[in-house]
Amino acid sequence: RSDLEAAIAAARSGGRIVTGLTLQLEMAALELRAGNASRARATAAKVAETAHPLGLAGLAQAATNLRAEAARRPMG
Repeated sequence: RSDLEAAIAAARSGGRIVTGLTLQLEMAALELRAGNASRARATAAKVAETAHPLGLAGLAQAATNLRAEAARRPMG
């Protein structure tokens, strides 16, 4: 998890928006697998809200799908 957080920070600081969003989505998936559905939902929502206006439809859809999957899981 800490490696992923460091990679997200590096992507942000380097202006690599798509890479950063992709890594954030991976973080959301990791949170979901770890049983933290509420954090996964929040992260996926943020990715979708950022990706959509940038025209990153595939990434936005993947985030929306993950958010929906997290919504079906118990809060945690």
